[in-house]
Amino acid sequence: MKFHQKTITMLVLRLQTPSDPEPAWAVLEGNQPAEWTHGPWETLLPLTRAQQVVLLIPSRSVLLTRTTINTRNQRQLKQALPYALEDVIADDPENQHIVWQTYQDSAQVDVAVIDRTHLRAWLSALQAHQLRPNVILPDVFALPWQADSVTLWHQGDQVWVRTGELSGYASNHHALPMLLDALAVTSGVQPLRLYSDQPTVLTNDPRFQI
Repeated sequence: MKFHQKTITMLVLRLQTPSDPEPAWAVLEGNQPAEWTHGPWETLLPLTRAQQVVLLIPSRSVLLTRTTINTRNQRQLKQALPYALEDVIADDPENQHIVWQTYQDSAQVDVAVIDRTHLRAWLSALQAHQLRPNVILPDVFALPWQADSVTLWHQGDQVWVRTGELSGYASNHHALPMLLDALAVTSGVQPLRLYSDQPTVLTNDPRFQI
């Protein structure tokens, strides 16, 4: 008897704003490569029968941070996190949607924070097209990553930096020199996976191995 593993189809959808008239998307099937496509919703919607829908939103809308809390109890974590993050959350924590990832035998907690109003706007945008995402992620997580290295994507006037499995950020390109200084504080040459749509001086920067 042969068992055939069902291939999971995933629609990865990227929006710049909740009212974005031309989203970008890629359909992933198993381990097959896929190309990004841009176009109107009318072109996208026939593809939305995918088993899973992943929505990528601008990383500037999400705070990715890390804190330390000495408990693995989920109820206690939910109560403690707003207080642990009060120095990095400008608004009332009650107005924020907070999710977290804990690790066995570690007090480290990776945290993602997004304004509840903004989150509802993204969900409403998809509901208007009869879509419900399985997962919502900041678009910096579209970048590949491997341990002990950093991935940087420079497109136009925006820069995305993925520093870890669950960490990264986006910034205006004017801040790139400062960001690179922060990345280069570790001893030795820093491995850097670089994607750029324009000439860059990074290839000659002795602090990084491209």
